[in-house]
Amino acid sequence: MSDKALVAVLEKLDPFLQFLTKATSKTSVPVHLLEKVVPASESDGGSGNFQEALLELTYRGILNYQQDKKEVGFPPPPSSNLEGSSSRSPLLCAPPKKLIGKGLSGASDAAAKRRLKVLKWTFEQIPSWICQRKTSAET
Repeated sequence: MSDKALVAVLEKLDPFLQFLTKATSKTSVPVHLLEKVVPASESDGGSGNFQEALLELTYRGILNYQQDKKEVGFPPPPSSNLEGSSSRSPLLCAPPKKLIGKGLSGASDAAAKRRLKVLKWTFEQIPSWICQRKTSAET
């Protein structure tokens, strides 16, 4: 999935995920509630699908997609991410603290801006083709 397509998916998905997590008072929501939010043309990016977008956003540390539960949410707060924790994205080292500020968790506009900044930072650190190979092996 191209960088532009992934940014477009996050920009569409984030406000709905914020709303649903606030409305349900849960940290994650069923994926089927979000599938219709992202039109196929944007989630495609020419070679992917909605699940691939969620997997790549999870690998980049932006979202927390639990395939077994078919739920997606925001990453846990920094206080629950211990060094070397398995909840950390498997492909990335931690983003600079000045970039994540109070963390990527939370259903707020400020957290959404941080998630978008970190996503763009990850494009510089990890090329999309690595994530594509990793997500295609998982699906």
